[in-house]
Amino acid sequence: MPGTGPLAGCRPVLRALRLPHHLPADDDATAGSQRQRYVVAGVLAVLAALSVWRMGALYIPAADPSRVYYGTDTRAFELLIGAVAGLLPHRHTPHCRSVTRSC
Repeated sequence: MPGTGPLAGCRPVLRALRLPHHLPADDDATAGSQRQRYVVAGVLAVLAALSVWRMGALYIPAADPSRVYYGTDTRAFELLIGAVAGLLPHRHTPHCRSVTRSC
């Protein structure tokens, strides 16, 4: 069904940035899909850096910091850093190493 999935709301942004609409899962990672993940992670990291820069540029010590603290453009780095972390490859390790084989 078109228009569903985790990236459904992001499709216009991905189209504007010329980024892929679908990122393969870690299981079917190939050289091309890994490259796509790194490109998307790089773009998101740049956007996060711009958000941090914007926060620093808008902050005036003598003024009310509410605009800086609550602004979507200045707080976007928090979500973007999480998105970058989610795109980076990771190793699957067991959660526990117990004597029983319940894990």
